[in-house]
Amino acid sequence: MKKRKSQAISSARGAKDPVGQAIRLFWKHSQQESYEAAEAANYLIDVQADKLDDDVIPVKHLFRDFDSMPLLEQKALELTQGKTLDIGAAAGCHSLYLQAKGIDVTPIDISPGAVDVMKERGLNAQFADIFKYKVDVKFNTVLALMNGLGIAGTEAQLPENLQALKSLLADGGQILIDSSDLGEFAEDFSEIRYQMHFKNSKSKIFPWLFLTYERFEAVALEQGFKVEQVYADKDGSYLVKLS
Repeated sequence: MKKRKSQAISSARGAKDPVGQAIRLFWKHSQQESYEAAEAANYLIDVQADKLDDDVIPVKHLFRDFDSMPLLEQKALELTQGKTLDIGAAAGCHSLYLQAKGIDVTPIDISPGAVDVMKERGLNAQFADIFKYKVDVKFNTVLALMNGLGIAGTEAQLPENLQALKSLLADGGQILIDSSDLGEFAEDFSEIRYQMHFKNSKSKIFPWLFLTYERFEAVALEQGFKVEQVYADKDGSYLVKLS
């Protein structure tokens, strides 16, 4: 039995936007009835993987509050400071928490449905691909959670993508990014191909990257970053600060 890591994947999708459709439906249900009713409906995003077991993502997971977040995510939000970019923000749970703390946060996503819902929830959300994203005013914190390292897709693309994130940082800024060590599968299963399904909608097949901390550290050091592992849990997930 291979590990299942899909519940920690940030909002990655394709043209038909199944994740956005799921987020819209949950949000609409919660507004028409109640959040509890939307939770009880048990909306699930099906996740197919080429090297890991198929899995599901409960849509309510994308609407969690701070107390319901894993300790890794809580730690990342506690370390966040200054003008912040939240990458792959999905339904905006991290951004909402930061905004309530008075932090100037910009959540971005490539899901139109997710962006629409975040706007309805009061966030200054933008539809954007992080690797094509250009800004005039740079960020003190770039936040990439829910296995945010995966957005690189492949290890070969990681150096270029780390430089793209660095280009968005103000002087003295930080990148907070997480990944998962797949343990015995790390050597053979670092690059996983996923496809998301919700009702009649399915995403394009997309690659997602998992690396051990040691391998990620080596690549980040080669790209000129100062690297600090600020949290790790017993399941292999870890949080890194790049500066």
